[in-house]
Amino acid sequence: MIENQFLLKSDYKEFEIFPWIFNVREKQISINLPSIVKESTEDSGDFVSIDRLLDVIYPEDISKIALEKISSLTIAEPDFSLDIRIKTDGKFRWYEFRGTVTKRILDGTPTMLKGVAFSIEKRKEKEFQKEKERESAVDISNKNNDFWSTIIQEIRSPLHSIVGFSELLVNQTNQEEREKYLEIIKRNNEILMSLIDGVLDLSDGVDQQDILNEEKISLWEFLVEIQQVYSMKIKGPVRLLFTNTYDSLKIIIDKEKLNQILGNILEHSIKYTQAGYISYGYEIIDDKLRFVINDTGTSTPSAQLINLFSSKDKTDANDSSLLMGLRMCKSLVRKMNGEINVNSSEGAGSSFIIDFPLNLADVKQEPTKMEEEEEQAVAEIKHDLPTILVAEDVVYNYMMMKTLLEGRFNVVHAENGQKAVEVFENENVDFIFMDIKMPVMDGLEATRIIRQKSDSVPIIILTAYAVRSLKKEASEAGCTDILTKPASAKQINATIRKFMK
Repeated sequence: MIENQFLLKSDYKEFEIFPWIFNVREKQISINLPSIVKESTEDSGDFVSIDRLLDVIYPEDISKIALEKISSLTIAEPDFSLDIRIKTDGKFRWYEFRGTVTKRILDGTPTMLKGVAFSIEKRKEKEFQKEKERESAVDISNKNNDFWSTIIQEIRSPLHSIVGFSELLVNQTNQEEREKYLEIIKRNNEILMSLIDGVLDLSDGVDQQDILNEEKISLWEFLVEIQQVYSMKIKGPVRLLFTNTYDSLKIIIDKEKLNQILGNILEHSIKYTQAGYISYGYEIIDDKLRFVINDTGTSTPSAQLINLFSSKDKTDANDSSLLMGLRMCKSLVRKMNGEINVNSSEGAGSSFIIDFPLNLADVKQEPTKMEEEEEQAVAEIKHDLPTILVAEDVVYNYMMMKTLLEGRFNVVHAENGQKAVEVFENENVDFIFMDIKMPVMDGLEATRIIRQKSDSVPIIILTAYAVRSLKKEASEAGCTDILTKPASAKQINATIRKFMK
């Protein structure tokens, strides 16, 4: 029996079997598939034109039964098996065709084939499911790698400032400068702790009903402190605006968590706003305390932002690094029984809205009016010193490098890759420290452009990324060497001595 010759019944006993015969010379086939019917006098007996079969085969599978493949069936290897999709009941379904050559002419060319066909739809479904699961596992693995790479990068950045200014503090005798370094170290410690707390908040083991450390604060004074900290991080033609006037409002709230929430959003807005303004303030709406942060950033991926703060509670590890801090905000806001939403559109900036239950404290005195101080940075160009360009978007990291290098070098700053290219074109730059992850243009792209203008200036990649493949990519871009953050003063000085002419 044909069925016994070509079918392992133990494997496929659940599927219906369709014996078939193919006359190669006449190009006719005999098979009792429901979708193949005789429609003309050209069909003879139980045989129908092979075109009847081709009409119901999935177009991409037709090449599998080409005549040249039939001719290749040798006497030594006359058997074959192939999987094709055939349309039955209006849907393409998988069938396996097994057969062998039963007749040949004198030169060995096959003239008659016989075999069986049977449905393998369930087998294919299992194969597709396994492939889908494999791809899903690979995707999850890649997302986890990206997530932890982002965590490492975000942690290394403030750690770089802490290590650098700690080393500078040891040899600094000027008390005013020492206090300045200590304040920078303190602020970066707070940033680092905020990042670590955020990572812990995202873990499954964290109790979402974590205890709130609520205290009474002057809202106006708190927000002025926010302005003092984050105005130092803004570079270029961007204004940071606190939209509220003097106000005596005092509230009960978890100050540390509120600081993390507003700080992470402001960090995001500062990083992706190159011109215009960033404004923040608050208002009372019924029984809610609402904070609103607006920016004119043009690099914000609006679809990702809106999806992040949607009600679907989606916390995908595939979020890019710029969204990681905002994802932490989402977790913290929930702990404080609040809601966070965003309105964003490409090229028009974003508006973050955070609502908390209003918990007023007694008001007994007016807040003290704080004195406004303006810092004027005077760029003293020292033509007799070599010029080092530091391309770095994190202000503390640049300040650390400037403090380490000034006096021996003329230090110039670029807050993104595009500015680095412009500075190089307009200044006589002798040496470059280049961060990789920067807004507008990243460091590798800036390196490629600078290399088109000069093949001799040393370009040292100074990055928080610790990725093996980065060395090859950086080398291909034209960088001279790589330092990984946190880099010590000893490493930085040794690198300058090694590569500066």
